[in-house]
Amino acid sequence: MKNNNQSSRLTISIRTTLAVLATFAALAVTGTPVLAQDETTGSDTYDWNLGFSAGYLSGMESQPGGSSNPSDYWAQQRYYEAMNYRNGLRLNSFSLFGESTGKKEAFMDQLMLNVDGIGDPYTTASFRMRSFNSFDIKVDYKNMKYFMNRDDSIYTGLHKWNYTREFLNTSIAYDVSDQVKLTMLYNWTGHSGDYTMTVSPLIDEAEAVGGDSKKTGNDTADGSFGSYARGNFYWMSSPKNDQSNEYLLQGTFKVATNTAFTIGGGFRRFTQDINYTPVNDTSLTYLRALFAPNSFSGIYANPFAKVATTSTNNPLLAYSWDDNRKSNTPIVYFEAVSRPSDKMSVTANLRYENTTTDGSTIKGNMLGYMPTAGAGLIGPSSSGRRLITDTTIASNNNSFKSLIGSLTLSGHVTDELTLTGLYRYTNTDLTSIGTLNAGVGTTDSASNTIFRSLYNADFKTEINSTVTQHFVEGFINYAPINTLNLRAGLQYTARNPDYNRLDDDSSNLLINANLSRQQKGITPFVNFWFRPIHELKISGSYSHSDIKSYMHGTTTQVDNTIRIDPEKTDKYSLGFDANPVKDLRIGFQFKGVFGMTDLLSMIPIVETFDPRLTNKMASFSGSIGYSITKKTSIVASGEYRTNYFSIPVSYTRGQGDDPAPPYGDTLTIDDAQRTIDRSLDATLLVNEIEKLHILVGFSMIRSTGGSIVTIDVTPGPGQGPDLVRVGGPYTWNLFHAQASYDLSKNLSIMADYQLAMQKEDGDYPYTNVMNNYKASLIRGSLYFRL
Repeated sequence: MKNNNQSSRLTISIRTTLAVLATFAALAVTGTPVLAQDETTGSDTYDWNLGFSAGYLSGMESQPGGSSNPSDYWAQQRYYEAMNYRNGLRLNSFSLFGESTGKKEAFMDQLMLNVDGIGDPYTTASFRMRSFNSFDIKVDYKNMKYFMNRDDSIYTGLHKWNYTREFLNTSIAYDVSDQVKLTMLYNWTGHSGDYTMTVSPLIDEAEAVGGDSKKTGNDTADGSFGSYARGNFYWMSSPKNDQSNEYLLQGTFKVATNTAFTIGGGFRRFTQDINYTPVNDTSLTYLRALFAPNSFSGIYANPFAKVATTSTNNPLLAYSWDDNRKSNTPIVYFEAVSRPSDKMSVTANLRYENTTTDGSTIKGNMLGYMPTAGAGLIGPSSSGRRLITDTTIASNNNSFKSLIGSLTLSGHVTDELTLTGLYRYTNTDLTSIGTLNAGVGTTDSASNTIFRSLYNADFKTEINSTVTQHFVEGFINYAPINTLNLRAGLQYTARNPDYNRLDDDSSNLLINANLSRQQKGITPFVNFWFRPIHELKISGSYSHSDIKSYMHGTTTQVDNTIRIDPEKTDKYSLGFDANPVKDLRIGFQFKGVFGMTDLLSMIPIVETFDPRLTNKMASFSGSIGYSITKKTSIVASGEYRTNYFSIPVSYTRGQGDDPAPPYGDTLTIDDAQRTIDRSLDATLLVNEIEKLHILVGFSMIRSTGGSIVTIDVTPGPGQGPDLVRVGGPYTWNLFHAQASYDLSKNLSIMADYQLAMQKEDGDYPYTNVMNNYKASLIRGSLYFRL
């Protein structure tokens, strides 16, 4: 299990800081008077404006984290993950703007090119060239790189990844006439990279070898393996590459002065390849209590035991898994917009897609040792090892059809009252036919004899699922006076699924019935803003969601495998913005969420305990801005947030020694998040000297609690389960100072210093504190504008 709260909170704070820095950089550039049009460079046909900024970054890890984390490498990697900076030269931004002077020979009226973050993990670029009432060309590009270069714990599954995500959207629009516009669109999304995941391949077949009567004539699972297969899991390198190409052509037609419609269509092609392989030889082993090299006994070697126990060499000799998928999707869509009168508007949308994934294949091979059950908790016996071979070949053919339609009506009943209604219809139809051939065999490594007869079996799964959904929303907007606005409404949702799955032509009637359960929900909501005086604005909101599930539309009783009744969630907020005195701005807001849902997909023995998913959140946030002088101001914001999230989870591996497990199953425990987060951002902007711009800022995050992940792994007899905390407690601080000076009206220089620090509290068992760092960054930049 992994928790991204720390990363998301860091991202929010960093984005806030960068937004302030970007604002300051813009001030540094635009502090120079913008050139008048007759002063810009260019020919008689066009006027051009050019601007760019370039600089050098130097990041230095001055202290990796103290005695708790003496590794320079881990401190550097964590700093890179959080701050996204690299050393070296940078072309930070580039902008070009051209505009026609009005000469007849001008091919275009405007050209705009903007590029930001060149060479950084977040890069954006946009291009637009247009001639009014003729053509319009747009290109938008985004590149995002994100990674985590560490393996926190073999138990939590929080491992390293390195991804690049790219987006490219282009369009060419041509005005055929005043009534007709044709547009060609191309959209591309690419995803490439690698991540490390925890895989337990031996659990797939080992505990049920010979246990399928249709394949082997034996309904009894192989008890000699017991649950020890669950203890053997490994790290796998899992590169993932996918891309989607979409081609569309649409026409927009004005049929009247107040009505237009658009009709379009096209094609989308998607491909994806995932290929699992062991990271390296060391990933196939686990160093246990005896510290014997190349020894893997998984959890059941008791790696945390204080007393050395029997070691067993159970290597995974070979493993590969290739997952290749592709799909083709024709697309048709329609939109109509009309204003029958000055007080009424109508919008209708319809979209149909038909995705087919013929030819998707999976190929897998596994060869390795697995122990039989040993006595007590001291681990399995080496003399009882079995050599497992498993070969898998699978193919899957899917057809997924979707139809989405919506109708929106909005009208002014009076000058103060507006009514709006929305209806959305969604229908999806999935047909999936998959076949799998599994060849499994086991050999006793001690006697070298076949322990369980080899078999080569074919499995077939066929799924037919149709889901119809209705969404209705209606609300009124009432503004009796200019200083008061009220909105109140109601949302209604209905989901009607029809699910049928056949495994080797056999149907599980209970599961199919539960997955075909109808759901209905009503959500009333209200929000307002009120300005009693010009200097004060008060706003608030509240909504209550209540979703119920029905079997055959007659009952809300749920007593097996699927539990989704009821789901109730309350959301509320209240805040104000005030300007009590000149140059002082104050804001405050309170938000809260409380949700409770009966659990999904729990095994029957656990359901007797009526487990619940609980979600609570409360947030207090405030901001203050004060203009000390006309050229000096300070801005600060902060938040205090409490989170509570708890959900019972059933694991497929692990061992518990709780004599009274909370859900009657030693593999099912509560995964909980209980955190208190505090954040602060403060920035001082000084421009008392006309050409000198100074910024000083401080950001802080303090998180306590963290996510408690109790994997239910026994460190040793009587020691209780292993407890791992993810995402805290920790403290993160950032100090930054920046100065920019305008050398001329076209040239500015800037110096920037940042000091970032992170420290995790390490007072808990098995808490990983290798994420600490203390790092400084020096940046020099040159801003040029022509």
